[in-house]
Parts: sequence; C-alpha cells; structure tokens
Amino acid sequence: MNKTDNLNNQQLHSYARLLAAEAALAAGVPETALMILANTVEVHARRSGSWQVSLPGAAPGTAAVVFADMSGRQPQFYVVPARPLRAGVMRRHAEAYPTGHRVRNDESLHAAVELEHIKEWGAGWRARGPCECRKPRKYHPSP
Repeated sequence: MNKTDNLNNQQLHSYARLLAAEAALAAGVPETALMILANTVEVHARRSGSWQVSLPGAAPGTAAVVFADMSGRQPQFYVVPARPLRAGVMRRHAEAYPTGHRVRNDESLHAAVELEHIKEWGAGWRARGPCECRKPRKYHPSP
C-alpha cells in the first residue's frame, strides 16, 4: 500500500505540491520552491493514468508546471515550461478535435497529458524559458 492511497485528489495535489517544493530546495533552486508555493509554478499529480489539465494547459501568469508522478514508492517530477506545455496541449487538442467539437461535451476544458508528452523535460528544477509572470514593481519608499 502506497502512503498516498488514502488521500483524496485535493490532498494528493497538496501533498505533491509540498514534495515538489522540497525537491526544488534540495536541488538548490529555492526560487523555484518559492514559485511553487506562490502558485506561479503549478503542480499536477497523478497516481495512475494521465495527468489532467484544463485548456490551454497552464493558467495565465504560470512560469512552469510540475507534473508529479505519485505512482511509485518515490515521486518523480517533470518540470515543463508553460509555453511549450500550452503549445503541445493545444496542438494535441486540435488534432483530436479538428472540427473543434467534442463528442460528448463541447463545454469541457479538460485535457490529458501523458508521460510521453513531457518526459523530455525531466526534473530540471530551474524554470527554463522566459517567465510569463508580470515583472515585480520596484519598491520606492515614500519620503
């Protein structure tokens, strides 16, 4: 029995988020750990099957997405920059639904991400590619 077997989906995602932040710290990239905790890096977890995302694959303002594979004894992480993830998810969606219509529910925004779609990225914890987040404002103390 895996220690995540008794967790519901929300608990699993929260646990995966903490483990991902811990792994980023252990890899020597505290900025990525902070981005995970601040939700500018999303974390999606799975126990089996595919990961589920909402179209277009990552929310606006997201720099990267960590896919946590919680199926084994130790979690495996795949850190994917948001832009290539969005491009891949939308390309596969367009290929699967060339008319733009789903068979059952046109309103659905769900999309599956399989391991073969993301395994090339691996666990490189430094956010690759440009961050799509707004640049922080410079602090100017009032006189």
